[in-house]
Amino acid sequence: MISRILLAVLASAIVAIATIVIWTGLKEFEQAQISRIAEAESYAARSRLVKNVDTLLRALRDVHIYWSTFGHLPRDQWADEASIEVSHFEGVELILWTEPTDELRFARTDAHPVFDYRPSDKEWAMYMALLERASELSEDAIFGPYETKQGRIQFEVYFVPKYNRLDGTLITIIDSKKALNHLLGEDSPGFAITVKARDEVIFQRGEAASDLPNLWMRSGMIENSLGAVWEVSHAPTTELAKSMRTPAIDAVLLSGVAIAVLIGLLVIETGRASSRARDAIIAQAELANLNRELEAQVAERTRDLEERSRDLVTITDSVSHDLRNPLNSISANLQLLEQQFASALGNDGMQVAQKMSSGVAQMTEILDRLLGLSVVSNAEFERERLDMKEMAQEIFEELRASESGPPVDFLAEDVPDALGEPVLVQTLLMNLFSNALKYTRSKSERKVVFAIEHVDGAPVYYVQDNGIGFSSEMAERIFAAYERLPGSNQAEGLGLGLNIASRVIRRHQGRIWAEGKPGQGATFYFTLGEEGVVT
Repeated sequence: MISRILLAVLASAIVAIATIVIWTGLKEFEQAQISRIAEAESYAARSRLVKNVDTLLRALRDVHIYWSTFGHLPRDQWADEASIEVSHFEGVELILWTEPTDELRFARTDAHPVFDYRPSDKEWAMYMALLERASELSEDAIFGPYETKQGRIQFEVYFVPKYNRLDGTLITIIDSKKALNHLLGEDSPGFAITVKARDEVIFQRGEAASDLPNLWMRSGMIENSLGAVWEVSHAPTTELAKSMRTPAIDAVLLSGVAIAVLIGLLVIETGRASSRARDAIIAQAELANLNRELEAQVAERTRDLEERSRDLVTITDSVSHDLRNPLNSISANLQLLEQQFASALGNDGMQVAQKMSSGVAQMTEILDRLLGLSVVSNAEFERERLDMKEMAQEIFEELRASESGPPVDFLAEDVPDALGEPVLVQTLLMNLFSNALKYTRSKSERKVVFAIEHVDGAPVYYVQDNGIGFSSEMAERIFAAYERLPGSNQAEGLGLGLNIASRVIRRHQGRIWAEGKPGQGATFYFTLGEEGVVT
């Protein structure tokens, strides 16, 4: 009897110990499996968040490129902005762009969801703190989080020209809660997600279950393309924690028969964990493929732009060469005519031949300068000290020699020397003087003035004429390519002169603008940048 009891106790003890051992092992296995699920889910969500944040930043860079490319042009020359994806993202509360050199500025807000809105001075004054911060930066950056008076958390993104070599500065304010809620989307259902920046919570979704094992709560650091580092934490909610715990394991304590059922459930859980792990690996591979495709697209577009640039240079060289040959032939024949048939031509004929020779020489020089402008605009150039008065007189006399209209009264006042690239500045003055001569031919008394005015203590050069003038509405459009003044249909040219002049000024980092009144002439003001004044 005693032996039976002892055997029963021993057997019970052995079964109890075996059950406890099995239950403990299964419990530890369950914890490890759930930990792997949590880690895979956390890693996949972090990868998708990095991709989505960088996609948002690329969309903002596209806005920067768009305004830098088209902000200087009239609105009817802007490209369609449908390809800019910034409107697809929530939480982008404000986008500012400013180009101080040309005094351009644009804003995109909820109240003005367009790309051509120009804020008033009063509206712009609200953003001075942001603009001052941007002026101190030497590279693109993201700042925050900042808590507003309304309790919202926001970030500030800056793209500055010192770093990315684009015109203008782009400033963006992003509501972290709205943006992250959109960027995370439906990721990690059943998990409570917390995002921190510099130990400050910037986003929280869901509430984690209480008394969770440490292995069930996962966190990791992510870094976007601007270097901002965030900590993203995942923890199961109460509902998910309940579904993750397997009741069958506790049943082992009550019955060894349940072990078979428990193994089946563990196989299912193991399958789920493997599936989640595979999904995470696939997501990582897809992200890598997307990155490779993006790099390939960028490389292809870069090659396309380089080919187009080479084509433009080839066209310019070809046109210059093809036009120079017939001009050289005309010049040679005119010289032969003057030398061998001078007596037959007489004084009047010789004067006509000389004017034709002067015109041919001027056209040849214009071709040489345009070709020089094409080369210099794509290369570094050095400033030299220039006698602006002497240069103006020489260029104007060359142009006046070929004029057939009423005589021109030219006044070149004493002006300070300038620091600039000689070929470009000659091209600038030639185009401004040619423009003045062209639009004064209808006047019986023609007058052109080259002088300076002082604005804020600095000299501003100007060319003034008494020609046909223009309305104030034309002042901003006059420098666009192929833009011609109303009433100038009889004047020669394609409307490229003032556009070339504005390109020369931008090359010198200066300013050019025009004022005029219909029938009362026009005045063109320009500076050659901060380095262009001889003190």
